[in-house]
Amino acid sequence: MLMILLCPFFPLIAFGQPDAEFAKANQEYSKGNFKEAMTSYEALVRAGQWNANLFYDLGNAYFRTRDLVARF
Repeated sequence: MLMILLCPFFPLIAFGQPDAEFAKANQEYSKGNFKEAMTSYEALVRAGQWNANLFYDLGNAYFRTRDLVARF
């Protein structure tokens, strides 16, 4: 019975961590810590958490550091 009650919340539990990591990377970016943001964005890419916003933000971080060669 408990599993039936928790099933609607499973996506929130299962996918909450990548969202937290993405938010952390965005905070670093907004502080101007572009290298740290790139490291976090790249970790999400390696983990398979692909989405358009992730790649857009990662590209902007590379541009801001003038590092135009992806290393992942």
